[in-house]
Formats: sequence, structure tokens, C-alpha cells
Amino acid sequence: MGGLAETGAISKRLLWNDFYAWIHLYWYASKAFVEERRKIRPTAWANLETLHEELSKIDKAERKKQTDRLSKNKRDGISETSEPDRELLDKFLQREMGL
Repeated sequence: MGGLAETGAISKRLLWNDFYAWIHLYWYASKAFVEERRKIRPTAWANLETLHEELSKIDKAERKKQTDRLSKNKRDGISETSEPDRELLDKFLQREMGL
């Protein structure tokens, strides 16, 4: 998805709207793995990191515009621009494994 967004083949706003919650949590859940992998291949997962950063900016802007609406519906804590805590990541990954 990151590569498609970089080339403009898919809208970042569309990705934010439909996939940000997963991208955000998968990025943080895989961050330690990515850091280890980058010791061997420095550019590993660069598209995912860039995409996460760009979608986080969109999320932050949307939250600022729609604070009242979003404060009532926080998407189960998933759509947060800050790093999620370990408990949230564990619950997310457990749900994902059950799909």
C-alpha cells in the first residue's frame, strides 16, 4: 500500500479512511522486528513507515477538525496518532489471529 500511495496510484485519504487503524497498529506491533531487519537491510519496510507517518498526519488533522464527533467514537482506541500501549496491541493481534 505504501508504494501505491507514493506513486499516487491510490489516495492516501482513502487509505486513511479504510485502513489507518490496521496500519497504525501493525506498524507499532512490528516496529521491533523492522528495526532488527534494518540492521541487515536499512530500507526494509520504508514504505510502511512513510505511509504510517503520512496517514498519522491526516488522522491528526481530522481529529482536530472533528474533535467532538471523534471524542464520542474513538474507534476502540485504535485510531490514535500516539504509540498504542502493549495491552491494546496484544488485544488487536489476538483479534487478528481469530479472523
